[in-house]
Amino acid sequence: MDGQVYRVYFWQAPAHPDGMYSCWEMRVTDVDSITEVLDWSAAHADGREVVIYLELDEQPGTPGAERGLIRLHGHDPNAAPGAR
Repeated sequence: MDGQVYRVYFWQAPAHPDGMYSCWEMRVTDVDSITEVLDWSAAHADGREVVIYLELDEQPGTPGAERGLIRLHGHDPNAAPGAR
């Protein structure tokens, strides 16, 4: 086990053209590698977009920050086009 904590976000496209994406989040622990997380998320995606983050206890360069996320895979479909 690599001791890392991952967050997997499954994004569902809106049913209506003016709607927003909805999201289901899972916190994944007790895995051996990011490859295991990628395999698990692909098996559970059910046609949804998948975004995977590594969870950090403290953000690098930000003393006192409790948690941070580093995106490892995918993009947030609700993000502004320049932020993807």
